[in-house]
Amino acid sequence: MKSTISDELKLRYRPVALLFADEKPEKALEFKEGKWGCVVALFTAAARGKTAVFSKETCGCGGGKIGMGFTDDYGHVPGGIEHFLSTGRGEGYPEGEAYIIAIPGMHQGLAGDWELGIPASG
Repeated sequence: MKSTISDELKLRYRPVALLFADEKPEKALEFKEGKWGCVVALFTAAARGKTAVFSKETCGCGGGKIGMGFTDDYGHVPGGIEHFLSTGRGEGYPEGEAYIIAIPGMHQGLAGDWELGIPASG
């Protein structure tokens, strides 16, 4: 797909859009149900011109499920989403992604207004 914005900005990769649909495009890349895979890998493939699809069952990582609105289940994240997005909870816990600095009360700001469990139709 040609993108005037991409051309004008001289972007190295193509823009990526998220679309909700009831049917999967033919030959789209998708993780196998129940298998782990980071959503960034499929976003990278999409930026290189491939079509990728996600569903609640095939979205490979917990953070991706939260970020794309498939769930609000932070149970797999020790200390909550604020620790996952920042530096983690400390010794004995998984490292965080280091996207942001966690501050007290941040959880309510991140999750308070999200509409989760987005249906493909409706």
